[in-house]
Amino acid sequence: MPDLALLLTPAAATPDVLRQCVDVGIRAAIIFGSGFAEEAGETGQQLQEEVAAIARDHDLALAGPNSEGLADTGTGLAATFSPVLRDMDPLPDSERLEGPRVNVIAQSGALGFGLFDLAWSRGLAVQRVITTGNEASLTMADYVDFHVDEGRTDALLLFVEGFGDGRRFLAAADRCRKAGIPIVMLRVGRSRVGQRQAASHTGALAADDRVVADLMADAAIIETREMDEAVECAGLAARLRHILPAGPRMGICSSSGGGAGLLADLCDGAGLDVPELEPATRSSLDQSLPSYGSSINPIDATASGIRALGYAGLTKTLSDDPNVDGVIVAASGRTVATVGKEVGALKSLASTCPKPIVFWSYTSPIPEFLDVMQTCGLPVTTKAGAIVKTLKGLASMHVPDGSAVRHSVEPPSLTPGIMTEASAYPLLEGLGLEPGPWKVVRSAEEAASAVVDMQRLVALKVQSAAIPHKTEAKAIRLNVSVDDAASAFEEIIDNARSHAPHVSVDGVVVQAMAEPGVEMILGALSDPVFGPLVMVGLGGTFAELFEDTVFAEAPVTEAKARDMIERLRGRAILDGARGEPPADKAALCRAIAAVSTLAAAPGLRELDLNPVFVHRNGLTVADALIVVEPT
Repeated sequence: MPDLALLLTPAAATPDVLRQCVDVGIRAAIIFGSGFAEEAGETGQQLQEEVAAIARDHDLALAGPNSEGLADTGTGLAATFSPVLRDMDPLPDSERLEGPRVNVIAQSGALGFGLFDLAWSRGLAVQRVITTGNEASLTMADYVDFHVDEGRTDALLLFVEGFGDGRRFLAAADRCRKAGIPIVMLRVGRSRVGQRQAASHTGALAADDRVVADLMADAAIIETREMDEAVECAGLAARLRHILPAGPRMGICSSSGGGAGLLADLCDGAGLDVPELEPATRSSLDQSLPSYGSSINPIDATASGIRALGYAGLTKTLSDDPNVDGVIVAASGRTVATVGKEVGALKSLASTCPKPIVFWSYTSPIPEFLDVMQTCGLPVTTKAGAIVKTLKGLASMHVPDGSAVRHSVEPPSLTPGIMTEASAYPLLEGLGLEPGPWKVVRSAEEAASAVVDMQRLVALKVQSAAIPHKTEAKAIRLNVSVDDAASAFEEIIDNARSHAPHVSVDGVVVQAMAEPGVEMILGALSDPVFGPLVMVGLGGTFAELFEDTVFAEAPVTEAKARDMIERLRGRAILDGARGEPPADKAALCRAIAAVSTLAAAPGLRELDLNPVFVHRNGLTVADALIVVEPT
């Protein structure tokens, strides 16, 4: 009985052929043919749904349609028409290659086998390449899960055009993370043009890139921009998976000040720190470095310092510093004059150092240099950018205590439509989010009376589900005093009716102006690909301009909320700037966690709290917009 059927049939004939395979007991199939959901119109989509139903009803492992197949160098299986394997007959055995094992999973057949070709040509032990096609049945997440269960993979290299069930993929990625298997991803659909191409090519729905990038970083996935970089990162990640950096702090040493500076800039751009070294470390280094060298991290050892300490001595001193989680060494691979004399010391360092060490060759390395690095067990590459991306991703693979634990709060029921402040504020107050003193009024006299009661300047905001953007309608006034309250009320009502003559106006909210604080934005949404998400960012008038936001799967804990805050580019403003007191981060973390419970509420489409003023003690929600769809 055949184990696997390969279908090269026209799309219209494929369902019947697949049924014939099932009838004779075949349990796995690959559909190479196109003409399914990747094509415009209903016919292709219906055919794809039909083959998916056959696979589901008969427990058939189905790859494709529109797949280029797979190859497994461990078993010698080449179920593909890719020209990459044309000269590989018989298929080479990856078991004969030294080094860690990398496997490729790709939604593009051509690019999947292209990555396999590049990786194999560079000596990586690639056992398997799988191209998923349209994923009518088996998805990227299923293949990731398989490699976790198999337990023989040191790194996964993924090419992704889109996510069908984003939540399911993130769950598989989380299993990879917990199993210590790094994921390197090359993803298209980042630009608007790329998103259009991804949708037309495979029928995939490309999610907003800011959201996807945040979620991939949160899953410790190493994202790359081009094929060469992806292959380099996969090779490095596979070699370093058992020596993860404990954190993002990198020690850098180089014989060249320029090389040290370049690596420091790349680290900073990737979100890695280049910390100050302990005085004892610098004192030790200064004994061997010339006066024109520098023991400040990044270390400019100069050629003289390298001769005095050797790469092994310099690297060991740097790795022993408690402020350092990993070491990047810049060296010229054009000569073995120095490293050739240090094979024993470098080999000993590589086998005993509990921190990752990576060599960057800023020249094209000669074979003898690569042989020394291979003998010593030290990874080396000419791609400095790949080094910092890989180390950043590996440092993120540690799961902090509590960050993976979700709140199990039952989400509240919400009223369909646009919830104005009058209906949103009681909901927020129930979650511990305070908007300060507020009141709904329906006359100029009530407005003036409310201001008297609050005894401070206030904001007046029209309440109408049909006018969510009050500024455009000129239906909001800020810093209103008791003397101006009545006229401000009349003006707001007139402007609202002029802006939308036929809509219902449900009064005006009088809300006390918030005390000064750091303006933040909190949000929640139901993403069509990744499900409930929560967001935090720098808020106020320029929130959309700066786009300094971080998204995460919801709900989150307060510990996870703190991690989100630390990933903001402008996070330093919360620590106090220009003489301002530090903001209450703990209160902000509680607020993020509270908002995240609303993300899973039935029907929630989006929630915006902007601005939220974070004070020295506590915070104030100054505005709210909640959009709820009928469930």
